Amino acid sequence: MNYLPLLLPLFLLTSCDGDNDPMPTCETLQSFGPEVLQFTDPGLATVSDLTFGPEGIVATGRIDRSRLHLTQFTPDGEIAWTKDLGIDSGESIKVIPVSSGGYLVGGRTLEFGSITQFLAIRTDAEGEELWTSGFGDSGVDNAAGLEETSNGGYMIFGTTSLTNTAILNNLFDLRLVNLDDSGTERWSRTFDLTLKDNALAFTKPTQAEEKYWGLISTLRDGSIFQDLTLLEFSAEGQERARIPLGITSQEIWSPNAIHPTADGGAIIGITTKENDAQGVPNEATLIKLNPAGTVEWTQRYSAIRSSLSAVIQNADGGYTFFGNKPDYRQDVSVLFVVNTDDRGTIRWCREFSMTDYGAAGDLVQLPDGGYLLTGLASDESAPFIHSLWTLRLDENGLPLI
Repeated sequence: MNYLPLLLPLFLLTSCDGDNDPMPTCETLQSFGPEVLQFTDPGLATVSDLTFGPEGIVATGRIDRSRLHLTQFTPDGEIAWTKDLGIDSGESIKVIPVSSGGYLVGGRTLEFGSITQFLAIRTDAEGEELWTSGFGDSGVDNAAGLEETSNGGYMIFGTTSLTNTAILNNLFDLRLVNLDDSGTERWSRTFDLTLKDNALAFTKPTQAEEKYWGLISTLRDGSIFQDLTLLEFSAEGQERARIPLGITSQEIWSPNAIHPTADGGAIIGITTKENDAQGVPNEATLIKLNPAGTVEWTQRYSAIRSSLSAVIQNADGGYTFFGNKPDYRQDVSVLFVVNTDDRGTIRWCREFSMTDYGAAGDLVQLPDGGYLLTGLASDESAPFIHSLWTLRLDENGLPLI
């Protein structure tokens, strides 16, 4: 992919502080030029997930439009190394460090003869592939998350459509796959809850107990509305609990936006669409789960009409979430970062506007309390060619230039 020097957009950083009522309008804080962003190696196009590994920050995403990569960043957003994972038609959704060393990348692929399959790629600590496996039947299998198990294997959770008839009728179930450390499937379980079940995210909330949480949306009978639900699975893949989370929406977005919390629970960041004639996501929402998986609190930010991309728990027990805000001005993309306390009350928010198309990727909090953000940008003259950028913020959400 060619590097796009004309991509460097002008960022306008704005700020607002307030409580968790409809968020106050952000007032202009300071304008920054192209030096705010750092464009990475031109071969990288997206980052779908950032995580901390033993040697630094590790990311996975796409090169060009479909090939996958594994990349290690320094805290300043510099690339330490990057590896092409060799999948020519795929999408990665998560990377996890493996306790025995190296990483596991999970996602989906077209490589193995079906429409899509669950994908798992095991690498060593330097990103060199050890094995690649695909799991699925002759339909659609889209992974939503993966975790390491206590016996040295892995769980992959996602959405499945087993037959072409089901695909045509938009009927989907849930699938949980267990595999060993050589990439061989041990067992697979399918769950049929409603006519249309959609896997959104997957996590292991605590290391003290072998349980897994799958975040899903289910379709109400005779309705266009979806309900947000948490499924709890045992180590053997048996459903142990089905917990409604009190969210009903015409559409729910939650790409990887569930994060374990220090108390054994989790924080969920979602975007809902209620009844907006323009088809714009209605509001960002945080849901705090206690260790039992039930809702501790919910905060809906009606002023943040957005598409939420990621949420994390901060070292101080609060939360930070990141995403895109729709903007109807031509050739302008608006991204936001919001920091809250441990009850979801806003402490600060930052917005930055890009003069060309851009999108939020993922973020991590760094040991010094600041943040590393990733996203993509494309030039108006080449809208289908993306370049990856990184942005370094201090603990107050201000850019470090």
